[in-house]
Amino acid sequence: MKDYYAISFILDIKEHYCIWYTNDLDGVITNGNDRIVQFINESELHEYCTKSDIILSSSQENMALYDLDKLNEWLREEKTAFDNNLMLNLWNIISDVARSLNKPFIGDDDKMLFIYDKLFHANNLPAYMPSDKEYTPNWDKDEIAELRFVLSNGIQIIKNGLFS
Repeated sequence: MKDYYAISFILDIKEHYCIWYTNDLDGVITNGNDRIVQFINESELHEYCTKSDIILSSSQENMALYDLDKLNEWLREEKTAFDNNLMLNLWNIISDVARSLNKPFIGDDDKMLFIYDKLFHANNLPAYMPSDKEYTPNWDKDEIAELRFVLSNGIQIIKNGLFS
């Protein structure tokens, strides 16, 4: 059974409200194949849910927000420092969106698994990391370039899904 959650993307200084679901395969609701179903505000999203018999999860306290403008800023400024948690969350949602749109995402390629794993472990999730240890990765310039490449591809996927 799918669980549904309200999410939003900030892109080009505009908030796009969408519905993410979790199941065996996670994704976002699309209009069939090439567009993400999006709303201009939360009220419109809730109206759609009511009409479509979609019940948003009661466990959701706050709407997940994916700030692609912030990511674009990081990419433009070519900074080397970044928030591991933010990058992992963006990678994960991009992967879900790409799957929903039937679009290839470079981040899902096995060649990028080492970057994803490094991001994953850098988040020191309690279920995977003993509380008395902390992993702090050292990112070299090639790994940061790979991360930039993956997330640039991801922004384009989401942008095409919202605006194509």
